[in-house]
Amino acid sequence: MATLNRWDPFAELLTLQREANRLFERTFGDWGFDGERTTRPYLRTWEPLVDICETADEVIVQAELPGLRLEDIKVELNGSYLTIEGERPWEEKEGHTYYRTERPYGRFFRRLAVNVPVDANRVQASYNAGVLAIRLPKAEEAKPKQVEVKAE
Repeated sequence: MATLNRWDPFAELLTLQREANRLFERTFGDWGFDGERTTRPYLRTWEPLVDICETADEVIVQAELPGLRLEDIKVELNGSYLTIEGERPWEEKEGHTYYRTERPYGRFFRRLAVNVPVDANRVQASYNAGVLAIRLPKAEEAKPKQVEVKAE
């Protein structure tokens, strides 16, 4: 019996973006757009990978930010949007010749919609082993409530 797979158009777009990025990497390699060989990676905006899950009491967001210092990360909850931003600085090392730089450097920015009311006064964020964890406690009106069913 065949299984039914749900089509995800956004996954298709991400695949297309990855393929376009590979094409540019193969074409330009570590050559700058001005034709000069660069010793510094192209600084660009990048997006850390995130996982978002929900329990009965809270929404949990985890973002991969390896190698960042705590002072390079900013978290803000504004209405129904959570923003994670900061920068992974490039540190020029004297006497080093780089043959490949695949890790992204520069500014990053993620704005995530939080689809449930959150108690903003109890939001907590922690950073451990390169993973930023943000716990967004649900407001009381967003928590599921058990309804008692009575016989008539």
